[in-house]
Amino acid sequence: MRNRTQMAGLALVAAAATLFGMVVAGGVRLTTPTAAEVPGAAPPDPRPGAEPAATVALPGFADIAERVIPAVVGIKATEIIRSGESPRRLPNPFEFFFRDTPQDRFHEPRGPERRDSGGSGFLISPDGSILTNYHVIEGSERITVRLPSGRDDGPEREYRAEVVGIDPGTDLALLKIDPDGDLPYLSLGDSSGLRVGDWVMAVGNPIVYDRTVTVGVVSGKGRVLPELSVDWSLDDFIQTDAAINFGNSDGPLVTVHGRVVGVNTAISIAGQGIGFAVPINIAREILDQLKSEGRVARGYLGIELGPVTPDLAEGLGLSSTEGALVNRVTPGLPAAEAGVRYGDVIVAVDGAKVGTTAQLVHLISHKRPGERVRLGILRRGEQREFTARLADRGDKGPAAARYAQPSPGRSQAVLGLTLGELTPEIRNNLELDRSLEGVVVIRVDRTSEAWDQGIRDGNVITEVNQQPVGSVAEFHAALEAAGDRRIVVLYVVDSESARFVTIRLDQN
Repeated sequence: MRNRTQMAGLALVAAAATLFGMVVAGGVRLTTPTAAEVPGAAPPDPRPGAEPAATVALPGFADIAERVIPAVVGIKATEIIRSGESPRRLPNPFEFFFRDTPQDRFHEPRGPERRDSGGSGFLISPDGSILTNYHVIEGSERITVRLPSGRDDGPEREYRAEVVGIDPGTDLALLKIDPDGDLPYLSLGDSSGLRVGDWVMAVGNPIVYDRTVTVGVVSGKGRVLPELSVDWSLDDFIQTDAAINFGNSDGPLVTVHGRVVGVNTAISIAGQGIGFAVPINIAREILDQLKSEGRVARGYLGIELGPVTPDLAEGLGLSSTEGALVNRVTPGLPAAEAGVRYGDVIVAVDGAKVGTTAQLVHLISHKRPGERVRLGILRRGEQREFTARLADRGDKGPAAARYAQPSPGRSQAVLGLTLGELTPEIRNNLELDRSLEGVVVIRVDRTSEAWDQGIRDGNVITEVNQQPVGSVAEFHAALEAAGDRRIVVLYVVDSESARFVTIRLDQN
C-alpha cells in the first residue's frame, strides 16, 4: 500500500498561475562532470594522506549557458473553467500549490473563467518540437510558447503550440510550433552515463525571472518515487541539488557539454536541495510513439508486485531474494489467464533474468500490447513457465485508498494485532469481495513490528505462512503450527491492494 504521508512530502512543482502567473516548477540542481572530464583538473595524489596540491578547476558555465538558454522556452497554458465545472484536478501529488486562495474561497464563478499557468520547456529539433512535463499542459485548451528573440534588447516571439503527444505515466509531453525558420535546439545526451557527483546545470523560468540558470551536482541515481509517478514506468529519477524555484521545472538538466540528460520535474518539500529529473533516456524511448500515435502503448500483465525481502525469502522458503513477488492477480487480465497466481515469484521474462520488481516492470513496459511473453516463475520452490499475451496498460494509475472503520466482532491480540472475525457487515463497510475469507485487523500496536511493516486498521489477513485462515482461531492455530520458525508470512488484503508481510517472531 502506498504511504499517503510520503505523498504529502513529495510534490510536483506546478502552481496555479491565476495568483502568480507561473507554474511552480520542480527545480533540479544540475551537476557538472567528474574531475576526469574537466579540462585542467588536477589528478588526485595517490600518496596516502596526501593533501590536494591545487584546487580542481571548474568548467566555464557561462559558455554552456549561452548555448542552452536560446533553446529554453516559456510555456503559458490556458484552461477555461465553465460554469459548474471545477478546475482540473491532478492526481496527488500532482496538485497545484496555493490553490486555496481567498478568491477561490469566496468567489463563485458565474460564467466561463480563464485560468493561466506556466512553466518551461526546451526545443529538441530546429522545426519547433518542444519537450516539457505533462503536468504543465494537462487540461489546457490553449498553449502559448515564448521564445527568446536572440538579442538582449529584442522582443520575445510568441507561437501557438499544438500537443503532439502526452504520456502521463512519465509526466512528459511533446509540443510543436511552426516557426518561420530554423530554431536553436538542444541535443539529447545519454543519462545512463551520469555518475553521482557529476556537475549539471538547470535552466528554466522561475517566478518572473525568465531563463534562470542554476548549477549543482547529481546527488543520486535510480530514485524510485512511486508517489510522483502515475505508474511504475518512471522508476529511475535523477536526484540533484540544483536550486529549485517556482517555474524551474520542465526545463532541461544538461551536462557541462550542453547535452540534455534530464527533464526537471519535482522537488521534495521535506528538505531543501532535493530535486528530481526524468532521465532523458526515458524520453528517447517514447518520442517516436508520441510523434506517431500521440500516446505511449505499454504492455500490461494485470498484477500487483512486491519485492522479495530477505525475511520473505526465508519465510517462503526461497533460496534468494531475486525476482518479483506477485501480490495480487487481477481476474480476466493476461497474467490470470496465463495461470499466474499470487505468491508466485517471477524470475524471468523471455529468458531475461528478473532480479527486482523494477526490472520486471521495465521489461514489460517496453513491450507492446498484443505481444506474447514467456514468464519464468517459482511456485513453492518449483520452476514453472507460463505464456501471457500482454494487454494495453492505458492510464492505470494508483487508486486512492479507501478506509471504513470496521465494527469489531470477537477479537484477540497477537503479534501487536487486535484481530476480529470478518463478518458480512465488515466486508460491506470495507468494500471487500463477499467471498473473501480471513480475519480483520481491528487495532495495531504502534510499537509493534506489524505497524512498522505497514499493517493498519481495516486490513484483512487471509493467510499465515501460505495457509488460508478464515477465523481468529485458525489464525492462532497457524501461528502455533509455525513451530520454531523465526519468521511468519502474512498475506494482507484491503479493498485496493494485496501484499505479503513478514513478522519476525523473535521480536514479538
